[in-house]
Amino acid sequence: MEEAEEKEDHDQDLPEGPGKLYEPYIRNEDLVDKLKLLDYEDGFLKMSTAYRSIQRHYFVNSTNVGEQFFMFTSLAAWLIRKGGNESYEMPQEV
Repeated sequence: MEEAEEKEDHDQDLPEGPGKLYEPYIRNEDLVDKLKLLDYEDGFLKMSTAYRSIQRHYFVNSTNVGEQFFMFTSLAAWLIRKGGNESYEMPQEV
């Protein structure tokens, strides 16, 4: 009986499986798909030459965190403006 309880406790400590490691990649792909549905290529990307097309795993791989943060805040501001708050200011590069 003790072995069964010990095994049960051990199973709760394990992560949800090896596929859990790939969840951020899948979520980023979903994000890019949703942005395409909102037509971000024509709306967001054409606002400035500083904005580049977002790759499938752009926010998962940390190559340039400063650029990622700028893109994230710019996308968030664009989405807020698209949601109806046109007076919301876009972030500026420093």
